[in-house]
Amino acid sequence: MSSLLTQLRNKKSLYNQRSGSGNRALKAYNEFYKSNYKPAYDAAFAYKPTVDQQYSAYRQAFDAAKGEYDRMFASEKAAYQGAIQTSNMLYGQYQTADQNLKTYQRQNLDPYEGEYAKRTTAYTTAYNQAIKGAEGQYTQQANQLLRNLNVAQDNRRRDYGSTKAFRTSSYNRKYNAASKALTNFNEEYSKNLYYVNQQGIGNTVYNPTSGFVQRYDSARFTGGDNFEYKIGGQKYNIRQAPSSFDVSFQFQVQDRIKKYNFYKQVIEEGNRDRFGLPSYVNKDWMQRENKTLTSYLTPETGLVDVLKRSGEKSRAKAAEAYTSVDLLIKEKDIAEKSLRDFVSVSQADYVFAKTGGERKAYQDFTATSLEDFAKPIATEASKRQYTEMQEYVPTLNQARIGYNQYKANTFDVAYNRYNQYLQGNLATAKQNYLQVANDTGFIDRRSGSQKAEYLSSKSKFDKLKANYQQLEPVLSQLQSDYDTSVAGLGDMRSDIARLEKSVNIELDPRKSGVRVGRRESLLTRGSRRAGATR
Repeated sequence: MSSLLTQLRNKKSLYNQRSGSGNRALKAYNEFYKSNYKPAYDAAFAYKPTVDQQYSAYRQAFDAAKGEYDRMFASEKAAYQGAIQTSNMLYGQYQTADQNLKTYQRQNLDPYEGEYAKRTTAYTTAYNQAIKGAEGQYTQQANQLLRNLNVAQDNRRRDYGSTKAFRTSSYNRKYNAASKALTNFNEEYSKNLYYVNQQGIGNTVYNPTSGFVQRYDSARFTGGDNFEYKIGGQKYNIRQAPSSFDVSFQFQVQDRIKKYNFYKQVIEEGNRDRFGLPSYVNKDWMQRENKTLTSYLTPETGLVDVLKRSGEKSRAKAAEAYTSVDLLIKEKDIAEKSLRDFVSVSQADYVFAKTGGERKAYQDFTATSLEDFAKPIATEASKRQYTEMQEYVPTLNQARIGYNQYKANTFDVAYNRYNQYLQGNLATAKQNYLQVANDTGFIDRRSGSQKAEYLSSKSKFDKLKANYQQLEPVLSQLQSDYDTSVAGLGDMRSDIARLEKSVNIELDPRKSGVRVGRRESLLTRGSRRAGATR
């Protein structure tokens, strides 16, 4: 009994909880529906008759405009098709005239054109054959003149080479002879200290540092009266130009005289210690030096004059020997100039200058073009065919005049009539038809205002409709919450009714009893076996 009551109480408690949640969800749903969703929904559908009315007005305007367009289209299409039929008729007449013209041409013009073409072919064939023959003649003569020029150029090239070789050989022989003579001359006279070479330059110098005349290895002018000499591997700056031994010896003597006079003046003035004269400069040395210098300067017999005469004699002898050398050098110079003048002109320029006649003959002939050369020959060769062709021209022209007159009176009339209709009536009908057929905006222009009013009202209705449609998800959620809350309440009520019935049966003594041999109620039947004994 206690188990049934507990089950009943628990089931009722759960039912009351579920029922309370459902009532709250239903209340929330009803409040949202009345306050939010229903006013938006009613506003939208209250405006819908206005939209329907605007659409009806637009549809009437659209149908009226379409009917008018269809009538215009049918009318212009029929006019265009009629114009096409007329043009086809005129085209047939034009085709008939064209066939008649071709027949006339075949009978009255083509035979004359054929005869003229035959004579023209005979003329052009004769002319072209003559041209071809003249071309061969022209090419042959031009090639012969060109060969003459090439042969002359080859001969002049050989002339140039042989002349250059001859002059080169002559120069080399004279150069070798002059070089050998000059070498022999230098070997003979360069050893002589009195010799001065052909440029007037000597091979000695007085070196004040050593106090003697010395042969130098090299000399370089450094400005003013100064020269830099290299003597025995050492460099010396000396105020004397290179010269022969006798001249250099005079510089040596003059330097010793200056030194002697200086020493003499210092000694006479008692300034020996002040100027620091060398210890060897004494009275005996001064006497010996004076005697030596006097002997050097004695006219005729003094060493200065002796060396001078000897130098002059040596230089005269060298000058006489150099005369033959100089002659060979001049011959070498003449041969060199002759060779230089010849090779200053290139082989190409030499050949060009020597082949002027052959070149002029070739250029004069080729100055006349092939066409100018061949034309007179071809004209003469085809003279008879040309005359026969020209004599037939009047007959051909008469046939052409007859053909042109027939064409103007028949074919041109039919063609012009067809072409004028094609460009006039047919073109106008086609333009009118295409103008209507391509006028896709006709209906919109006629029903545009009604369409704009309808679209405006529809746009407003769509906005009102969107207002309540955007609330539908919330409303659906509230409906779902309510359905979830009340789900199973019917089954729970059935369970409660069943439990209450069972409890009432247990509580009613008339509806309870113990069966014979068993101790159990209807609610506890089966808990113990009937008639069980201890």
